[in-house]
Amino acid sequence: MTSRKIEKLTPEQEAELPKFRDLWFRYGISTERADRPTAEKAILALRAEINIKTTPTLLWGRSPLECLHIIHSISQPAYGAWLKANPDIDTTNLQDRIHEVLDTKINTEDLRKHLSQAFVGQHEAPWLALYLFCRDKLSVKYDPQRSRQLDLWADIARSSCWWWCYENYVIVSEKPVEVHMNEQERLHCETGPSVRFSDGYEIFNFRGVSVPRWIIMEPEKITAEAILKETNATLRWAMAERVGRGVLVGASTVLHKDKDEQGNSRTLYKFNMPPGEDAVVFVEVLCPTTSKTYHLRVDPSMDTCAKAVASTFIWEGKPMTPDQWQPIEHT
Repeated sequence: MTSRKIEKLTPEQEAELPKFRDLWFRYGISTERADRPTAEKAILALRAEINIKTTPTLLWGRSPLECLHIIHSISQPAYGAWLKANPDIDTTNLQDRIHEVLDTKINTEDLRKHLSQAFVGQHEAPWLALYLFCRDKLSVKYDPQRSRQLDLWADIARSSCWWWCYENYVIVSEKPVEVHMNEQERLHCETGPSVRFSDGYEIFNFRGVSVPRWIIMEPEKITAEAILKETNATLRWAMAERVGRGVLVGASTVLHKDKDEQGNSRTLYKFNMPPGEDAVVFVEVLCPTTSKTYHLRVDPSMDTCAKAVASTFIWEGKPMTPDQWQPIEHT
């Protein structure tokens, strides 16, 4: 049997690509309730694929965090003793009992260990979309067993969130009830959690960066001093962007001042970051339409207001120079 390398997609395949991508993107961020029967059937089938013969107890949590609590509870002596005394208990009562014996003083390292053992359900969507598109839209031939297993992974991804598989237990998480993203399709919300589960577990993100809750809900605590004290460079960036560069003005050096074409003052500032990181350079301008002051971040190489403002506009793929930026009227 000969194989042929695909060098180029047909027009029909090109047209299918964005639709297929959008479909699996929606699966990845779905907030629909889990299809429990489909997910459980596929998980049991995957276990059979690797010759696991035990019939597990299937438990559902309302979030990945609650699932970690369940896993922790299963390992507790009190739970084990109770289970031996109640071998025929139904799954609903079993899960109620797990929450009753839950030790709230859970070791963080223990949770982290179990977190690394998870399969990520709907968040497997990116790699699944790649292999499914090649098989279903490009007619790439896979080994029959691999193709069957791919379908099982896809069923789980469409039906549930994260899950953990042990010899005698399978713990599966419900999907989130809220997911918020920005136009760049990054997790983002400035008024609350970007991801929320029905048990109240929340995840906070700012333009794709995972941040502590207080950065979103208590931005008044973000000061220039707090930004400088933060040791994580990515988090420092998110803090500065969250409150706007105006909060940095008092702790910044003035590099240049001038006036725009309409006589409004402009100021170029430099905020020094810790050693080894580029300084934050931004230009303060007045919008003639809204009369609001804006702080536009620019490349650290900018040394005049005119260069800085011009560089915020792109012409033929490159930042403009002052000679190119000659507005007739500001709007």
